[in-house]
Amino acid sequence: MAQSARVGQLCNQLITAISNLDVQNNHSTFKSLSESSQKTLRHHNHARTDPFEVDQTLDGLDERFRILDQDDLADALSSRRRELNKRQNKWTPEYLALLLELADQPATKSRIEHLDRLRPPDPTKQITWTEILADDPLDEEGIWDNVDFAAESSDGETLMSDREAADEEDTKASSVEAEDVWTRMRPLIKEVDERAVEDLVRAQFWRSSSTSSAKGTTAPASCIITELQAVRQVLFMLLGHPTSLFHTDHDGTITINDRYGLNHISPEILSRLLLSFVEWGTCLNGLRTWTAEERHTSLMQSCRAAVEERLRSFNEVISSIETSFVNPATDTIVSLLAVHEEIRLHIRPFQQLLPILHAVSASPSGEHPDFHLLELLFDQTCSAQLANDEPTYCFMSTIFFRCFDTHIRPISRWMEQGELPPARDGFFIARNENLQGTEAEQRASLWTEQYHLLRNKQSELHTPRFMHHLTDRIFTTGKSVVFLKALGTYSLLPPNKTPSFYILPSASSSLIPFPDLFSSAFDAWIADQHTSASAILRDRLLTSCGLSKALEAFEYLYFLRDGAVGDAVADIIFERLDLRTGRMADRLLLSELVGNVFSEVVVVEAGRLSVRWDPDTKETSQGVDNKPSVTILNRLRIDYQLPWPLQNVIPATSLTVYHLILTLLVQLRLSTKHLHLHRRRHRSSPHPLQTALLSHLTYFTLTLQTHLHRTLLTPSSTHLHTHLPTAPDLDALRAHHRTFIFALEEGCLLSDALRPIHDAVVGVLDLCLELGDIEEGRGSRTEERGLRQRLEGMRDRYARSLEFIVVGLRGVARAGAQASLVGLAEGLEGGRVVEGRGW
Repeated sequence: MAQSARVGQLCNQLITAISNLDVQNNHSTFKSLSESSQKTLRHHNHARTDPFEVDQTLDGLDERFRILDQDDLADALSSRRRELNKRQNKWTPEYLALLLELADQPATKSRIEHLDRLRPPDPTKQITWTEILADDPLDEEGIWDNVDFAAESSDGETLMSDREAADEEDTKASSVEAEDVWTRMRPLIKEVDERAVEDLVRAQFWRSSSTSSAKGTTAPASCIITELQAVRQVLFMLLGHPTSLFHTDHDGTITINDRYGLNHISPEILSRLLLSFVEWGTCLNGLRTWTAEERHTSLMQSCRAAVEERLRSFNEVISSIETSFVNPATDTIVSLLAVHEEIRLHIRPFQQLLPILHAVSASPSGEHPDFHLLELLFDQTCSAQLANDEPTYCFMSTIFFRCFDTHIRPISRWMEQGELPPARDGFFIARNENLQGTEAEQRASLWTEQYHLLRNKQSELHTPRFMHHLTDRIFTTGKSVVFLKALGTYSLLPPNKTPSFYILPSASSSLIPFPDLFSSAFDAWIADQHTSASAILRDRLLTSCGLSKALEAFEYLYFLRDGAVGDAVADIIFERLDLRTGRMADRLLLSELVGNVFSEVVVVEAGRLSVRWDPDTKETSQGVDNKPSVTILNRLRIDYQLPWPLQNVIPATSLTVYHLILTLLVQLRLSTKHLHLHRRRHRSSPHPLQTALLSHLTYFTLTLQTHLHRTLLTPSSTHLHTHLPTAPDLDALRAHHRTFIFALEEGCLLSDALRPIHDAVVGVLDLCLELGDIEEGRGSRTEERGLRQRLEGMRDRYARSLEFIVVGLRGVARAGAQASLVGLAEGLEGGRVVEGRGW
């Protein structure tokens, strides 16, 4: 516990020395820094310094000194090392290692003369009693005799009389000397100019003994001052100094002292003129009060610095007016009205700035003051440009860009380095700290789950309104940098460019509105950052990470692009599948056999492939009347393990659609296989209804296969591969793939809206399996009648399902579905049941 307390005390002292934080004034921040520092020290084992490495470094330094012909330094180093060896302890290697780390090119910058500075100063020689007695021995006569203190008063009187006699002698001598001093000083004394003194007294009008009238009354002025004095008082008041003509309250409000007046101006006109100065002075005092208050956010501190700079510029204007009266270069007419007009143009921007600062200070709790300030400054700058008010436009735009420069620093850091500022800075992007799962699972959701945009209670973005349309690109650019860092390719980014949108044309020289100018310049800077990071990430995903290769592998795995490979995989599955029990034989061997088939495909990595047979839960392996059904293949899963970068592009929901497409294609192959088996089994004497039903079901399966492969899967895949290299960022890659998946889901009748049509298609495929199970040959009339009734029932089911499919496809096509579904409906319509055509 003592060691822990000592470490905590040292950490607190270190934090105070580095950050200048005080535990009383910044308790929460100081406490968090102290806890994190102590935690780091507790959980980190620091390795001891290698003493042999330190000795080797010192030997190398000694040798370098001698090579550079600095033997005196080498000898000094060797002698001190030998002396240090006699006084070593366990911390000596650490001391020497610290000195070596602090050394700055010792071989070239060291001088032997520098060692003299390290020598301690010579100690002050202390005088001893032996030396004192040698100079003044204690053997004088009577030195050791007893003293008679009774005679002390007489000695004191004698001493006082001696002093008085000495003073009288000094006085007599000084009188002569004083006359000489006065004679020498007389030429240096200048006589008083009585007129100048009178002018000085008149200038100090506030010293008049007359009483003042009550404030707010219209009584005549009791003290008449000159116009120059009034101008000086006005200028002093505008500079924030105390004056006699004006009275300043504790809250900065200024009032007029009615005691003073001018001879040539009526009190009413003078009061009206001074009231405008009072209004200006009160505004300036309000700004000075605002700048004197402590600001906690960096943006508010930047605003305060900008306002202070504007106030200093205004003070310089006032000082220049003062100079024109104090030291005029030409003849100057003193006019209070002229001073009013000269200041009026400079004071107007301050009058528009003060309400903005008051509105920010009174911001509601749900609104961020920094964003509110930026929005108000932005709006005021736009208004000044529309009004062609050049001074206010320059004034407001300068303060706005000063604040915006601070606001954009964390944005620039996020876009260039992928780092977020502390949460207290009010940034509009946050990291999700509550992610669950392993590191691999978190990386697989890096793009979608690790970062999110903050919104307020009104679901608005946590950023100024004029930046809302750019937040998505800022968000995407920073995530691209984070992604590149995770890939280890952050060094590929080009060097950062300094933003160049702060210099804008004047209000009168530009016909383009300020919002358009700002948005154009800011958008150009963001686009430059966005393009560089996103383009590199896109190229890395398509090439190094293998996105193009993975999508092509999916075409072979899930779209059965190679017919021969697809047939081989289907045969392996069908040979080990019991349609009536729903059991898969040799499930462990299934993955190996399917992997061997796909190993012949170059783009497929067999090591990432796995085949599984899900347990039967809700889905059934039997159709109507406990007959075999193609729905048993819904339990088939062929998984292809993607690396984590590609999982951010192809989400798990898309993989589900890939599995459903594969299931539909395998179901078609199973149906086609049973139709071929039935055709071979009944070649000699098939029933006419069997022949017609076989023909229509074959037509149905061929039409559906043609639609899937030639009309949907192949063109969609080609379109996807064409547009992926042109995607501007990862979000666009995901959007292209998502559009591709939606098109396949709709074209393959897999969406929730098309589920009834899909079920009808599966019902027709089940008829193919049922027709394949019909036994060959004819028996008695009873058996033939039963066979005919069964075939007629199958014909009626086929006719109803086909009619439902065709009508449903035409209906969804009219509702805005893919045009290819209309072609599918027209193709399937050719297989309708028509009386007299084999039925």
